[in-house]
Amino acid sequence: MLAALARRGQFLRVQGIAEWPDGTVATRYTFIHDLYREILYERVPAGQRVRWHRQVGLRLEAGYGVQAPELPAELAEHFVRGRDMPRAVRYLSEAEETALRRSAYHEAIRHLSRGLDLLPELPDVPERTAQELHLNVALGAALTANKGFAAAKVGQAYTRARELSRQVADSPQLAPVLLGLWVYYHVRAELQTAHELGEELLRLAHRWHDPILRHQAHHALGITSTDVGAFTQALEHLEQAVALYTPEQHRTHTELSVYDTGAVCLAFAAHNLWYLGYPDQASRRNQEALALAETLAHPYTTAGTLCLAALLASLRRDGQQAEAWAEAMMALSHDQGFPYMWAWGAVVRGWALSVQGQSHEGLDLLRQGLAAYGATGAAVLHTYWRLLHAEALGGAGDPEAALRSLDEALATIAGSGEHRSEAELYRLQGELLQQLSEDKWPAGLTPEACFRRAIELARHQQAKSLELRATIRLSRLWQRQGKPQTARQLLSEIYDWFSEGFDTVDLQEAKRLGEELTASREIRRVRQHHAGERTLHPCGSARIRSRVLRLLQYTDQPERLLSQADRAAISDTSQGWNHR
Repeated sequence: MLAALARRGQFLRVQGIAEWPDGTVATRYTFIHDLYREILYERVPAGQRVRWHRQVGLRLEAGYGVQAPELPAELAEHFVRGRDMPRAVRYLSEAEETALRRSAYHEAIRHLSRGLDLLPELPDVPERTAQELHLNVALGAALTANKGFAAAKVGQAYTRARELSRQVADSPQLAPVLLGLWVYYHVRAELQTAHELGEELLRLAHRWHDPILRHQAHHALGITSTDVGAFTQALEHLEQAVALYTPEQHRTHTELSVYDTGAVCLAFAAHNLWYLGYPDQASRRNQEALALAETLAHPYTTAGTLCLAALLASLRRDGQQAEAWAEAMMALSHDQGFPYMWAWGAVVRGWALSVQGQSHEGLDLLRQGLAAYGATGAAVLHTYWRLLHAEALGGAGDPEAALRSLDEALATIAGSGEHRSEAELYRLQGELLQQLSEDKWPAGLTPEACFRRAIELARHQQAKSLELRATIRLSRLWQRQGKPQTARQLLSEIYDWFSEGFDTVDLQEAKRLGEELTASREIRRVRQHHAGERTLHPCGSARIRSRVLRLLQYTDQPERLLSQADRAAISDTSQGWNHR
């Protein structure tokens, strides 16, 4: 009958031949128009439809045998409509696993939500509890990618899974539950709770003698330690995690944590190496993270490593590179539907545009990113984002608004414990105060006090890169106040500690400043030594002028070292100010 209808072009047309694994060969037909299918389907009595769906599902299941999981969505649909709920839930679970492997998060959420809706129709037995636990864990992972780590629905899924895990003794699902809750609380900046979950995960890993779980636990503790500003401890955890990682376990890691934790650990290790004063090693670790992500070709992992690479570039004050990585991350996140990652990219790219001279466009994008980031429920890195926002505002000529942004960031630290950027907040606060007249400074607050506080915090964290940056600012201040010797001594102590990264922005600036301070000291000595030779000019004799000009070769900005009278005197010589 079907063949006759197809030949006449009534309702149906042939869609090829179907060959099943059990040897069945049959012609496939499809309706010419969906409307025909809908009308004819509705005319079949409800009871008959249920029986037919179940019969079709059973025949497909038998025909495909062990290969039945290759068409889970189709089987799930037949068993849902055929009222065979145990099979329906099982195949919906397999359908979501297939969707997650393809990073099809919307599809996975649809299958999982449907499976959870059907569970109450199953008998209330331990197997149902185990199924509900599995579905909630998977739903939490899919929602994490689709909505962001800190979305309320993510917390609800993992919290329910934690309740269920207490009813299932030594369930292997406990590990992804703890990981899901850890990242949820971490991204919401509830860092103490996140740390406790990481410690619980590590104890579980040792109890189970599970190296994959040990890797995951060290990864969690390393990331949380980074954001609380415990950089040495963070690096130790992250390096242990890297040592326990093998790319062959990539699928296991992405099932546990949504992203590949090996690549993310390399990227976070790069951050900590930079903070601790090893910028070259940080760059190498960052490149390893990007290369691993490219090899794995896992979209969420790629987006995550681009996020962290862009943040590292912003730490290094490399606006051009930060913009490139942030732009790539935003494009990928837009295509894949990753709102958390897109917001991160918008903030960093907005800052990068601002420091490259596009203040208006950069600030607009930065504000969009901040709003989008908050909309995901995320709060971690709030202090760093406010730092970037304040820097952009200061660069745009609005230091008072910039200071308000810093005040907001500093006010959140006590509650969150996020000390990662605290030293930088005080350093920038001191710089912004210098843009204002003294009568506008808050009571008891001075640039020098801010720089000293930044140095104190950086030393406590062993954050050599942050200590260097704050020391440069304080040394500049002392230079302007006529204290070059004190400034040089302070700067030399931190600069001489470094053994790498001498092509980076901060170390280059420190080198130039050191040369200026050295020249200032020597000029002072020359003046004192030859005080008796001064006659017509403030700089004294030709002998003095010659020595001063030779010293000025060590700086690109000699106007910082000499008074106006000095410059006028030197310009009278045959060498001249403009020909030094």
